[in-house]
Amino acid sequence: MQAKVQRITLARGATGAAVTELQNLLRQRINFDLKVDGIFGQQTEDLVKAYQFLVFLSQDGIVGPQTWAALDANKPVNKPILRRGSNSEDVRRVQSVLKFQGAVPVELNFKGYYFGALDGDFGSQTEAAVKAFQADTQFHSSALTADGIVGDKTWEALNQLARRILHIGL
Repeated sequence: MQAKVQRITLARGATGAAVTELQNLLRQRINFDLKVDGIFGQQTEDLVKAYQFLVFLSQDGIVGPQTWAALDANKPVNKPILRRGSNSEDVRRVQSVLKFQGAVPVELNFKGYYFGALDGDFGSQTEAAVKAFQADTQFHSSALTADGIVGDKTWEALNQLARRILHIGL
């Protein structure tokens, strides 16, 4: 039986068994081509940042308790309920995914849901964008109530949209 690796905070330059575990998780979660070598280099850092985007965490490239938890669950974890009146970095991250305006293949027909500023203020525009996303099952498989509230089910559906967006960029 293999001993469990201690979950320590990891950043670029780290080496060892914990980095190997991290790289294996990243390989399973988002990139099958990642070289698992136990060295936290540029490619590992880039993939950590990409994964943090998927799970609505700060894209700092550092693997701490929140990133480990999200990697284990393979979805956003411990995210707050967001609704009109919320003001936070989590709101800004939701706005960013709902606004995505990168190079989207024509067949996806994605024009975005949110057209306002990425200001972290959950106002009427953000609420309308969340409702539109919740009602549109093109980018998620969840049965959501279009209530404009970002709870666990909507976080998971947003994760599905973020995966589509990330796939475009990779």
